[in-house]
Amino acid sequence: MTRLGSFIDVTTLVSIVTNGTLTFAHGLPASPDFVLCVAAATTGSASGWQSWTPTWDATNVTIQNTGFVQTVNVRVISVVAHSVIR
Repeated sequence: MTRLGSFIDVTTLVSIVTNGTLTFAHGLPASPDFVLCVAAATTGSASGWQSWTPTWDATNVTIQNTGFVQTVNVRVISVVAHSVIR
């Protein structure tokens, strides 16, 4: 179980402007197999975070807000699952 920390990265983001993007380094040893965006805690309107679209590569995760500005914290979970399963 101690090795799971090297295959799962969790980052909390705050609001992104309408049609804006935010990129951050995930720190994983390979490109994630999947990235999830989950509402963490609201400071205002919780609607709209579902329009956050993630894309990723071997070093970064980019979140695009294809909706509108809102004030919700979103937890971004990046997972390299194929390394955990084998």
